Amino acid sequence: MLPAIIFSAGFVFIFTGIILFNTPNIFNNTIRYFINKKLMWIATISRLGLGAIFMAGASYTQLPGSIFFLGMMIFTAGLLIPIFGKKRIKSMANWWIENSSKLKRTIGVLMGIIGGIITWSVIS
Repeated sequence: MLPAIIFSAGFVFIFTGIILFNTPNIFNNTIRYFINKKLMWIATISRLGLGAIFMAGASYTQLPGSIFFLGMMIFTAGLLIPIFGKKRIKSMANWWIENSSKLKRTIGVLMGIIGGIITWSVIS
């Protein structure tokens, strides 16, 4: 079960990376919606859950250390959202929205590569 979830998350990373590379400003409205509607708890819970799944399922992959570390990073990102608070998260979101398309495309490529590595590590 855990490898299937990790594999699916890898595909989500790839898909998100492709979208971000092709249309770098597509996530701006989504970010604004989540910040304005005070839905940051969704980001918190999803990051905590995905990070825990990566850490628990890392031993089922070809790169257990890397997948575990990635899970720790995702889990930590989830913990930091409520610690930082709404004001700091909103300023970071605004920084992302105002950033250049080149940076967003670069992050999209990196997300696609990370997603590819995640899916490869589960299927090989």
